[in-house]
Amino acid sequence: MSATGHDHNIVPEVDEPWNLRDETVDGDDHHRNHDDGRRPRDVDDIDGYPIERSSVALFAGDEGGLSREQRDCLVYLLKHHYLSHDQKPALWQILMENQPAIRARLNDLYLTLHVDPHGQVAYKRQAAP
Repeated sequence: MSATGHDHNIVPEVDEPWNLRDETVDGDDHHRNHDDGRRPRDVDDIDGYPIERSSVALFAGDEGGLSREQRDCLVYLLKHHYLSHDQKPALWQILMENQPAIRARLNDLYLTLHVDPHGQVAYKRQAAP
């Protein structure tokens, strides 16, 4: 308990972990506590400075920043030799719309993304340092 009588460590109950962004905050209210002493779910403090947290959590403890669709595309690229528009048009579209984010995640794993927009195929390769 704090000096104000509020327990700032209360974790709100969430029926579905992927619905963490349901709580909306207007204006500068996100820097203040709620009336019941809780902090907004997507805001935390480090030394008194508020920082925004990812609002795409899909499970408890999820710190990833990709949406479910982006993650599905990334996993497909990791599990298969290539991704083609002909075989997986929905995943191809997700890749085309999110290349920088997916490329960055692959780079974190020492992989590079190669995309042939004319042949509509993409594949990963081990990065050469």
